[in-house]
Amino acid sequence: MIPYRLSGEEIVLGEGEYFSPDQMEEGLQGYWTCTTVSTFAEFSGKRNIHYLFVDHGTLKSEQAAEAFDGTDGEYYYFGPEEGSYKLGTGGFITEMRHGNEWFLNIIDGKPTILHYDNVCTPADGFPGRDGYSF
Repeated sequence: MIPYRLSGEEIVLGEGEYFSPDQMEEGLQGYWTCTTVSTFAEFSGKRNIHYLFVDHGTLKSEQAAEAFDGTDGEYYYFGPEEGSYKLGTGGFITEMRHGNEWFLNIIDGKPTILHYDNVCTPADGFPGRDGYSF
């Protein structure tokens, strides 16, 4: 059973652990980012910075990866990728390239984006091709 209460004309589910699809949609809007560190042998310790922009039916992503064969500060840039989406169960239904790397959940009572199992935080925008620093 899911506990609920009526607040005016709105049904409130639980105590912040449940959201309607519309509430999830609204809570996910905007820019998100996370940094991951590779554990693959030849790339071990190399950082990757991922960004996702959720905009009312459209996803955009970009990322940069610390160069494994370059000098300090060099990186590979990927993106931007773009596609439409619908919310699915725990993720996005999208044709965007690499769109299956992004997931969603409710964490600490807030709709939240994840890159695989890495929790993302809100961001101000994309750094762009020349905007990353490693």
